[in-house]
Amino acid sequence: MSQLPSLLKVLNATKNTIFRFPLETITAILGTIFAIVLVEKEYAEPKDFYIKALMSASLCLVLLLSISLFFLATKRSTILRFLTSFLLGALVVCFVFSFEKDIKDTEFLQFVVLNIALHLLVSFAGFLTKAYHQDEFWEFNKQLFLRILTAALYSGVLYAGLALAVLAIEQLFKVEIYNNIYAHTFFIIAGVFNTIFFLAGVPQTNNQEAPLVLNYPKGLKNFTQYVLLPLISLYLVILICYETKILVTLSLPVGWVSNLVLVFAIFGILSFLLVHPIATETRNLWMHTFNRWFYYLLIPLLGLLFWAILYRIHLYGFTHERYYVLLLAVWLTIVVAYFLTQQQPKIKFIPISLCIIALLSLVGPQSANSISKNSQLSRFETYFKLAKK
Repeated sequence: MSQLPSLLKVLNATKNTIFRFPLETITAILGTIFAIVLVEKEYAEPKDFYIKALMSASLCLVLLLSISLFFLATKRSTILRFLTSFLLGALVVCFVFSFEKDIKDTEFLQFVVLNIALHLLVSFAGFLTKAYHQDEFWEFNKQLFLRILTAALYSGVLYAGLALAVLAIEQLFKVEIYNNIYAHTFFIIAGVFNTIFFLAGVPQTNNQEAPLVLNYPKGLKNFTQYVLLPLISLYLVILICYETKILVTLSLPVGWVSNLVLVFAIFGILSFLLVHPIATETRNLWMHTFNRWFYYLLIPLLGLLFWAILYRIHLYGFTHERYYVLLLAVWLTIVVAYFLTQQQPKIKFIPISLCIIALLSLVGPQSANSISKNSQLSRFETYFKLAKK
């Protein structure tokens, strides 16, 4: 009898989660069905339809969560929330189904970029119109990240347990079980259980009874202070020494240095966000120093980054990869300028600005496809004219 209240509590929590995020739950179930059908090759024809449907479901799930967070935070009409979800979801589906039958690498890159943009949207969708403290925004995203890790742990353990149970039945009782049962179990747990478990822990951004209160984990502080910041400092020293070397020898930077600068900058910004709630505390001297000087130290590295990528573009023209390296360099410049010029900068600016430039890179004359295609066609025409002479 002692287990009954716990079971009822789980069922009530599941019901509340489904009612809170109905479209997200339906999308997760549809995505799971598409994945299962895709495994069954005899039913997965045309196969490209189910691949694109699965990709659409994964994108729509994140998009719908962002829309729900916005409408729940602003307490606007549920009907308007659903209409907005159907409209924007339809645009995402049309975008994915515009891909070639055999999805090209550039199209898959577009899918990845859109996925990143939509995940960034989740981080700030509930804070677009409401007044909030930065600690509240930080705490929301901390809880969201920890919920992702917890859901992955629970799902992994549950799948391992069920898979071992099926294997034990096969081996002990000599029962022949359907071969794809393991794949089906994985998709059901990853698609349905993992999604509902995660959604159940999504914090509310407009809960007056239980507002978000900053709770900075000691383990996170130790990890950032004693592991992440020393590693970033090491890379900073290496990059500055390398930049000094090429300035003294007047040599050209090697191609992959741009990737190294980007990795340093992105992990540096991540560290900046991780230590933000306690960075101004004077007793945390290392963190306080890092928070104060990080964006100043990025300036010479941005010069190195622009030098490296613009030289490659000058020699070989734009490709999707060079386009995104240059785009990230421009974004980093905007972020550095913002945090150095604003008296009270908002950390929300980082995910919002990155989300916007990611979306701008997908469609239009400024997109990666358009600029890369025009650049390579222009180079081809130039070479063709020279060849005719």
